[in-house]
Amino acid sequence: MNSYHDPELEDVLQDAELRRVVSLLSSAKAPEPPLDEAFRTGLRRQLMQEAWSGSEGRGSWFRRAFAPPGIAWAGAAAGLLLIASVVVWLSTQQPGGFENVYVASPIDGKSNVALQQPIFVSFNQPMDHQTTQDAVQISPATTVTFSWDKSSRTLAVQPTSGNLAPNTQ
Repeated sequence: MNSYHDPELEDVLQDAELRRVVSLLSSAKAPEPPLDEAFRTGLRRQLMQEAWSGSEGRGSWFRRAFAPPGIAWAGAAAGLLLIASVVVWLSTQQPGGFENVYVASPIDGKSNVALQQPIFVSFNQPMDHQTTQDAVQISPATTVTFSWDKSSRTLAVQPTSGNLAPNTQ
């Protein structure tokens, strides 16, 4: 039964039989009329046409991304990243790169040097200890000991006698 209660309707319809008929009529549902197949097809065609016209002028994101302008922008971005990475790499390299070895010493070219101090030689890159020590020449001939820092970039040459001879080169 329908839970809808209308007090005015009960005043008008005093008879119980009439109220039963009203109750039956209000609870009955009319069947939906069948749709014509041509109408359904036309409605579907109209709906699809509306959907296609709404998406005209813009393809899917995939088609837009790989269209010629999208590929051109991707190539430009890749080129820019490549150039930026080369600039960063070159700016972080040591002077002269690893092909040229630069040697510096704080006492190079000075004439008033204490004879008791070690000679410090700095390099722009880590060096092979034995090869570098073999290449050191001191005149007049002096026996020396070599010591390296942790990075193998600074060599300390210390005479074993404690002092260097005057005019040592």
